[in-house]
Amino acid sequence: MQEATLAALNIPSAADIERLTRRVRSVSQRLEGIEDGIDRVEDRLSVLAVGAGVEPRLDAIEGQLAALMRELVALRAELPGATVPVPSRQERMKVSS
Repeated sequence: MQEATLAALNIPSAADIERLTRRVRSVSQRLEGIEDGIDRVEDRLSVLAVGAGVEPRLDAIEGQLAALMRELVALRAELPGATVPVPSRQERMKVSS
């Protein structure tokens, strides 16, 4: 009977307030999860923004590739019966007889 009276007067009951409290807690927990996710994204973006040394790493890789190419050329020259490779432009040239 009290709940009916409170409802008629548009006053929330203790059960209504409890339900509302549970929903507010649920929303609060979800927001905390979203905030944590945003923090992780921000952390990841800050690492990417710094570049994590991308340019220097690419330069180092290019340097290593150039060094490997020099070593391969030197090894090819030392092979018995080695021939000088034909440049790719000359491979396409047509020779008339």
